[in-house]
Amino acid sequence: MYKFTRCTYEELKTILEKHYLQLSGWRFIENEYVEKIESETGELIALIHYYFKDNFKTKSCYLAFFEVLKEYRGKDHGKEIIKQFLNSYSEEVYLTPYDDAIPFWEKCGFEGDATMHYNI
Repeated sequence: MYKFTRCTYEELKTILEKHYLQLSGWRFIENEYVEKIESETGELIALIHYYFKDNFKTKSCYLAFFEVLKEYRGKDHGKEIIKQFLNSYSEEVYLTPYDDAIPFWEKCGFEGDATMHYNI
């Protein structure tokens, strides 16, 4: 089980200074719906940025960024984190993946091409 906690802008800046993240967009986010994802032992594993459509009127959200820290990639953390996210946060999730990430999202149950979606 992973722990999702709100990531402040200051925490995000510190994480960016300490860890190499592939997605450059993290630098332009000002902490709205950014969460850090930690293991049960408190180790930072990943970051996720999402927002709900219609200002929480529906349980439909857009997943803007998701990134597992380099040292934790290839160990199924990403798939397990997304599984937990989908079970806890939303009934319908949309995202626009990079081409090389499409197989990952398909393994997580998403469908589509340019904009992928997941429905519970």
